[in-house]
Amino acid sequence: MAYVALLRADYHVLKSKDAAIDPAFRIKFETWDSKLFASKPAPEIYWEFIVSERNLLLKEYQSLAGQGVTVPGVQIEVSF
Repeated sequence: MAYVALLRADYHVLKSKDAAIDPAFRIKFETWDSKLFASKPAPEIYWEFIVSERNLLLKEYQSLAGQGVTVPGVQIEVSF
């Protein structure tokens, strides 16, 4: 479950550290970030899994995920 917290931590590092160092990156990050919030509740993998699991883990010490968990609305296609 630590990976969920790390995914959210990556977001905060990009926002507070990397964007502060590079103005070009800051513009790109802010554009991406505003699109992410404007598209809520999509993408579901972010809002319904990463954010919700992170909040449960770090704020309430609980988790809904377990073996064989299915995240609704997420489709992964792999082609070689």
